[in-house]
Amino acid sequence: MIGRWLRPGRFAGLVTAIVPFEPAPSSREITISNHKDMNTVSQSTLRRRYLLACDRLGVPKGRFPYQTRPLHDGSPHVEVLDGLYYVVTERGEELQRRSTHEADELLYWLLQGVTFSLACDFELRHRVPGQDFRRILFTKQLELLRGLDPAGAEESSRDRSHTPPSSVQRLSQSIVDGRSLALPRKLRN
Repeated sequence: MIGRWLRPGRFAGLVTAIVPFEPAPSSREITISNHKDMNTVSQSTLRRRYLLACDRLGVPKGRFPYQTRPLHDGSPHVEVLDGLYYVVTERGEELQRRSTHEADELLYWLLQGVTFSLACDFELRHRVPGQDFRRILFTKQLELLRGLDPAGAEESSRDRSHTPPSSVQRLSQSIVDGRSLALPRKLRN
């Protein structure tokens, strides 16, 4: 095994032997397997692809920056360790951590948040009195995702980390279609 050796120094009383360890992979580049072939993914490659997609969506520069460190404000950041990680932190607490070995999946998670925010802005400017706001919001988000990747729009309805119950799927589809569903008695009041 080739690696560095931990030498007793400041903590000589605690370390009684020389212990081998492997150096951590570089945070700039890591080789990962997507079970088809080996790819090399770097933060710079991910950043470039993310910013190109944001440009394609018409996002003003700097509105949704590509973060590699936590800001602890509820925004996501990307970590490249033994895989790719989408992490959301707020006030020093980690709220969400998703891992993958596919760069496209990580970019989808990042862009899903961007398109949702853009769809919220659009809905607010185009609100129709008496109409459920989610009809415009969901339709616009799907339109934005379709503009990036037609398969990405289908992906948004079935998030890989969570499949909603069929009742939630029916409700969200009815909102997009403009139909109304009767709520169960326990939810009416």
